[in-house]
Amino acid sequence: MTNLFQASSHSVRYFHILARLGLVAGAFFVTFNLNLLLISFIAYHIFLTGGISIMMHRYFSHKSFEFKSKIIRKFFILISLLAVRGSPIAWAYLHRAHHEHVDTENDPHTPVGRKFNFFGLVDEKNKSEDIHIFKIKSLITKEHLFINRYYWLILLAVLVPFAFIDFTLFYYMWLLPVVVVQFSINLQNFLGHMPGVGAYRTYNNATSGNSQNSLLLWPLYLGEAWHNNHHSHARHYHYGKEISGKWWEVDPGAALIKILKK
Repeated sequence: MTNLFQASSHSVRYFHILARLGLVAGAFFVTFNLNLLLISFIAYHIFLTGGISIMMHRYFSHKSFEFKSKIIRKFFILISLLAVRGSPIAWAYLHRAHHEHVDTENDPHTPVGRKFNFFGLVDEKNKSEDIHIFKIKSLITKEHLFINRYYWLILLAVLVPFAFIDFTLFYYMWLLPVVVVQFSINLQNFLGHMPGVGAYRTYNNATSGNSQNSLLLWPLYLGEAWHNNHHSHARHYHYGKEISGKWWEVDPGAALIKILKK
């Protein structure tokens, strides 16, 4: 079991370090203009919403829907891997542990008793030697084991040619948005369970923990901003108004899923 997570966790750590260094160094070699920043903003939401929210969160972790097209499914899997938050097996395990132990000492994502860290919350209780295989039994398939084992090679096979073909596009379409995604997800893990300005709770039950909804965070996270709704209806693919009935809780990720799912 120890090797199951090492390939993914080590790759993510190294890629994050290299991506941050590359972001700073690369700034001296690329052209700056507003159109390129707009491309980065769009790419950010592709990786965050398409890769993390739809795939890692709703599809892999909660099995909230199934794709009607195998080709589209593989395309979205690639997006989820390029977001560089780990393999589906590793991501789903930690997230399922988060829901099982929400806002307790065994929750790998809770901000309770921790300070915010842009580089992510380090959880000492969820290291590879402590893994309970039953939590991710549904993901132990040939496909997922292959992705987990060759995670970094898959990333390199896509990113290295991209960087050589056009470094400026590589910088604005992957490097900048993906580094921002890392900070953004770490921030969401913190703010999603902390009361604050614009935060509110629709549901108070055993599964919601300290989770919060936040209209102010919507531009950054779209449907993921309705975190309290999600914790109360974890298996539902829609996190917004379809659950709560509140018209302003728009969830673009769910609208896309509605088109893609069976």
